[in-house]
Amino acid sequence: MLEFSCTPRSLRAVDESQGEVLAVGFYRDIRPFRGLLGQLDDRMLGRMSRLAAKGFMQGDLGEITLVPGRPRIPFDKVLAVGLGPMTAFDDAAFSSALAAISRSLTGLRARRCVIELPGRANERITPEHALALLLRDPNGELPFDSVTFVEDPEGERRMRDRAAEERRRTRMR
Repeated sequence: MLEFSCTPRSLRAVDESQGEVLAVGFYRDIRPFRGLLGQLDDRMLGRMSRLAAKGFMQGDLGEITLVPGRPRIPFDKVLAVGLGPMTAFDDAAFSSALAAISRSLTGLRARRCVIELPGRANERITPEHALALLLRDPNGELPFDSVTFVEDPEGERRMRDRAAEERRRTRMR
């Protein structure tokens, strides 16, 4: 069973997390960037916005943009993951984005990362459903045993309840 911790959705809290890579999603049709990516963009002096304006970051589903994080943030790399159009975001989009994150983290050989699960920044998917999809989908399996998710305390509680339910279900089989 995946072991996870959570950190609140603020750049200051994320700064205190231990990780090599920070993975965050963004939609094709939402500009300027909002949420955690918007905060990162501000801290990085508009670097992400400039990449988007030049067409290097469009937000197509599964698109990956990798940029150096240091010295502006305490992560070696920022992995920006395209989520497609916000109105089209669904379970399939979640799984596709998660698989792209997993492939990228495997390729980077990242062992410690902080992930804002696709669709969680704006509640397009519930925390417990995101965790259930993550645990159920072998293509989106994360390449390590422990991860930190960007999640508010209530979302963390709901994810932990879902994880406990999955553990009980697994024991009963």
